[in-house]
Amino acid sequence: MVRGLAKIFAVQPQNEGERERVLKAASACVAWESSASRLQSSQSQPNHKYALMAGRILIHYMINGGFLGAGGEPNRDNNYILDHVARLKEIPVHIVHGRYDRVCDLYQAEALVRALRAVGDNEVNYFITMAGHSSLEPETDSKLCAIMNDLPPMSPFDRGGR
Repeated sequence: MVRGLAKIFAVQPQNEGERERVLKAASACVAWESSASRLQSSQSQPNHKYALMAGRILIHYMINGGFLGAGGEPNRDNNYILDHVARLKEIPVHIVHGRYDRVCDLYQAEALVRALRAVGDNEVNYFITMAGHSSLEPETDSKLCAIMNDLPPMSPFDRGGR
């Protein structure tokens, strides 16, 4: 299914029929993702531009093993972050996780929190929201915005004192 959608999204539609096929596939892809990611799914249909953009991103992410792919190669090692957690040793970390997340189980976030705290020397803030996987659910969105608003201001020209 994912490879089929990737093929559909990879080709620029040449006519109205092909365009409708791509938009229908994108809308179905986004509806499926929303049903899996949100505690309360939206009944409204996304606009075509959003569906196409979100569908392409979702399928690209799935084809490439999430954000863990390096140089275009998928990384199927589900323990990559835990195995390399020491690299985060001195970086403050905020984890916001939905209690009812059906995409990434709560135990995964808790394992990351334990691993981060075990390497020490960093601040780990862990928040569990009454939500699913989506960052757009109200409680998760609110917590993420509060975290971002509390971060110190940064200049795009500041390279960390370098």
